[in-house]
Amino acid sequence: MALPYLVKHIYSYGTEEVIRRGKRIYALKNIELVKFDPMIGNIHCRVKDDGYSTYYKVTIENFTSAATLSLRCGCPYNLSEVCRHKAAALFFIQDLMDKNQLEYQAASYKTTHTLLRTKAIDLKSIKMLCSADTFDQAEQTLKTIRPHILSSENEKVVAELDMNGKTHHLIFKKTKNVILILLVIVCQRQLMLYVFIKQCCYYNCFN
Repeated sequence: MALPYLVKHIYSYGTEEVIRRGKRIYALKNIELVKFDPMIGNIHCRVKDDGYSTYYKVTIENFTSAATLSLRCGCPYNLSEVCRHKAAALFFIQDLMDKNQLEYQAASYKTTHTLLRTKAIDLKSIKMLCSADTFDQAEQTLKTIRPHILSSENEKVVAELDMNGKTHHLIFKKTKNVILILLVIVCQRQLMLYVFIKQCCYYNCFN
């Protein structure tokens, strides 16, 4: 029978001494689950050392996949990837999973709006926010679609963009040298963001 990937990680990256002492900490139940974030798959544990009355914080990130598993511990151990505190935490988490005491479901999102913060509006920033394909599509879209600017005053721009039979609302607002960009949309946010920004540049309506 194959080992669970959390336990396999311990045996793959921990020394015999680390594994032995990690099992001891786990057996003594010197581990506390401090925080579990099922949305992003992160776990924080408080682990008491087996030799001293010292507690260390162990962070387990992306624990739902062996390929993305990442571990951090506050102890100074640096002789191998897994210290005894990480090993104890992984034994503990695996036990919770085996007992179905750690409920996890993959997150699902229904995007209705996006809020961005930036200090400047320029095409260089947009290229960093979207893929090359999206950028090219935006340039092509801009040739046939023009956002309708509803108002432009008091360092605030309100506009609408009609695409594929849907109306998307966009708001740009400057506050304390930071530009807040609110896009009330369903999809293609990078595309419409780019189209709108370039259109604003044409009209010089947002300085």
